[in-house]
Amino acid sequence: MKKLKKQQRRIKRLKRLNITTFVLVIFQFILQIIIHPHQFKYVAYLLISIFCYLALYYQVKSLVKLFKDNDYYDKHLVNWKVMFLIVLVLVFIVLDFRALDFLLG
Repeated sequence: MKKLKKQQRRIKRLKRLNITTFVLVIFQFILQIIIHPHQFKYVAYLLISIFCYLALYYQVKSLVKLFKDNDYYDKHLVNWKVMFLIVLVLVFIVLDFRALDFLLG
């Protein structure tokens, strides 16, 4: 019973984390695609990017932990989400290198 409550709390925390990560991803896309990096102070731009990477890393870490601890959770969905987030991080890294290349000339 105690283990079930712990798993339910993890699932609730994961849902909140999904919403937070989604908001950060939208904000990151606004920064990188709609508004060009040269219109921002570069330090603020890079700090926001680092914050988004940390949020995505925590999202992947929690999904993997949930995948390992939970027998009844949909494992294919967890695998798909983890792969999606890894690809998203790689896209962000490419976009950040593009911004740094623009910065360095």
